[in-house]
Amino acid sequence: MEDKDVTSIDQHKPRFWGYVGPEQVMEDLENGLAYIRQHGWCQGSLTNVEGNVCAVGGIMQPIQREITTIWLGWSHYPEHADRIAEARHCLNQKVKELTGLPDMSIEVYNDSPTRTVEDIEALFEKTLADF
Repeated sequence: MEDKDVTSIDQHKPRFWGYVGPEQVMEDLENGLAYIRQHGWCQGSLTNVEGNVCAVGGIMQPIQREITTIWLGWSHYPEHADRIAEARHCLNQKVKELTGLPDMSIEVYNDSPTRTVEDIEALFEKTLADF
């Protein structure tokens, strides 16, 4: 097995590093970005009636659809909750870095009145670039 340089991965290493490795986190972030681009972006809720999603909703929807496809029960797959938490943590770390605000969260960043879908897409892209 080839050794990888994990410097950039470690700086965004999630708190809950358990079931999920960096490759899965990266895939979940890529899927979240693709979901937002395909279904649209929103503020103030995980999803809206048009099917648009916020940044966290973009991560959650593809994972939840995978769960529904596998089995109709969230509680049977705790590793999926870890996947969401870990991808969310990476976005939170990047938001704090970009804003310089240690208490900033992805939810507050997403819902800022001046935020645009381009800002959210750039956040995902910059987070992914660290991997």
